[in-house]
Amino acid sequence: MQKFDLIQEPRVSYKSWRKPRSKGAPVSPLSQYQIDEYTPPPIPKPPRPPGYIHPLVYVVALLWMVGLGAWTACAIWYHYNLFPESVINPIRHTPSYYIFTCTLIFTAIITHVILCCAFPRSSIWLLSVAFCFLYTAITWAAIRGLSGGKPFDCANMKRFPVHVVLQTGKAEACNVYLDNNVLWGLTHENIGDGSYRTYISSEYLVWDPKKHKYVDQGLPWPRQTAVTSVVTSLRPASGADGTVMGKCHGYPCLTGRFWTTPNLVFEWTYTNPLTEMNTTTKISSDEGRWYFGQEHRPLVSLKGNGTEYFRAQSSDTVCSAGDGNLETSLVPVGLMMVAENKYNGR
Repeated sequence: MQKFDLIQEPRVSYKSWRKPRSKGAPVSPLSQYQIDEYTPPPIPKPPRPPGYIHPLVYVVALLWMVGLGAWTACAIWYHYNLFPESVINPIRHTPSYYIFTCTLIFTAIITHVILCCAFPRSSIWLLSVAFCFLYTAITWAAIRGLSGGKPFDCANMKRFPVHVVLQTGKAEACNVYLDNNVLWGLTHENIGDGSYRTYISSEYLVWDPKKHKYVDQGLPWPRQTAVTSVVTSLRPASGADGTVMGKCHGYPCLTGRFWTTPNLVFEWTYTNPLTEMNTTTKISSDEGRWYFGQEHRPLVSLKGNGTEYFRAQSSDTVCSAGDGNLETSLVPVGLMMVAENKYNGR
């Protein structure tokens, strides 16, 4: 037995079971075995449900709708506001505005019709239909508001106390408004030799129940010093394209001239009938081109010393006295009525 034990169990000293005194990390008993890392097979992604659309598509669609709304707003803005200088101004750059508007309509059809047909069962279709109704409602409300309120009409601007409205279908007659109250009736007539006379021919009175008669409205119009009659001549003289002569209740009180190319320019000297003081005024347009009743009604903005004095807005309304001077506010009206006659007879 003793020999058998010696064979099975070799002699081992006590020191061999002691831990090594090395400063390194302990050696694992499994370090002598080679271990292969097991990589499980990839788990396949679940299939996307039918009609799935990436969220990025919704972001792009939303930005597209917002851009289409801004596009529509620009088209409406420039349709009603004719004076900002832009390549899509509907009168100054008519072809560009038509291209801009037609492209907008074509894009709207693609967005709200063709896109709906391309995605008939997805949420993109619902988004397109919702924005279609939203844009239609907003556009309709904007057009109604701008057509009714007329915020871009110079007659509603406080800086123009005087505006003249041509009677429908009659370029030979018009009404003068002061602070939105009709005050005078103007008559425009051709006196021959390329000259036209524009003069105050009637006054609008109001009924006084106490006096039982019609009386003047008491508006702050300078009756004694205002120009009441203007003769506009289209015959060139003194290096100008035409001349103007004004009278204050039959007394000559204004002489001037005007140029029509390249910009419209008025220059006149007014003599106050009471004080006999002379005042020289020069107003001109800076649009690069003004419209003299060709394809459109008169469209021009006349400024002097940085202040807009007179505006014709391609409609039946022209506005004046932007500098507060009522005495000479009707001087440019004669030429505008000549342009209006030319537009009606084109």
